[in-house]
Amino acid sequence: MENNQFIEIDAPHLCVLENESDELNNDGIYGKALAEYIQGELGGCGYAVPWVVCEDWGWYVPAKIDGFRMEICVYGFPRANDEAAIEIYERHGGPPEEPNLEPPGVPLSLCVQVGTQPRKYWNWRRFRRVDRSELVANLNRDLLAIFKRDPTVIVVRCCDEFPI
Repeated sequence: MENNQFIEIDAPHLCVLENESDELNNDGIYGKALAEYIQGELGGCGYAVPWVVCEDWGWYVPAKIDGFRMEICVYGFPRANDEAAIEIYERHGGPPEEPNLEPPGVPLSLCVQVGTQPRKYWNWRRFRRVDRSELVANLNRDLLAIFKRDPTVIVVRCCDEFPI
């Protein structure tokens, strides 16, 4: 996998969460379940992931290792035409009138990308340029490995363009 590609996954259990709509900054951009899943899994790989937060573009997951913080971007959009979504909508009286009010359990189209660029940058604490390319490459590989070893997650593709 090339650095910083989007990883598109299919994981029906990582759906819209109860009260997730209350945390959204932009209508219809979900992904908290995937962000929390990544938070839990990366901890077992040696990363410190103290929190996740909703941004206006999706969910932000900070991952720190060896004193360096990197960022992971999580995106999720409701699959309104999915059979499971249609069933959930029917139980809730139809699709929501506002896109940020999806009922819990609605399946999502999901993807993730490491937002930190693999390049040298100036580090004031170390007072020198530091190349974090290897750390970024490792984080990309670790994310892909986490998804591939979980039988409930299907890696759809890795690509350079936003897939969903």
